[in-house]
Amino acid sequence: MLACGYFDESTDVDTENRCYSVCGYVADGASALELSFAWADLLRKHRLRYFKASEIEYGFGEFAQYRENPNDLTAPLSNGEKEKIVEIKTDFVSAICKCNVYGI
Repeated sequence: MLACGYFDESTDVDTENRCYSVCGYVADGASALELSFAWADLLRKHRLRYFKASEIEYGFGEFAQYRENPNDLTAPLSNGEKEKIVEIKTDFVSAICKCNVYGI
């Protein structure tokens, strides 16, 4: 059986008690391919080179294009910006949920 995995890491360096975690998804080859195609379609749909959860949360990186002023990343997100972020996140999470993948 061929299996594929997608993993990401996260760390909380702004606190005294640092936290580091790794999690991801594993799937059989066919399910991973299905997710890969769906992911690529969503990247094109939203004009993104990649999806990074830490960037979308605050409208940084690839997601700055959806800010009313992409040059001011210190401004709080407006309601419209938050709605767009929720829409994009929902699209990507829905793609994962539609495939036969397992979280680790």
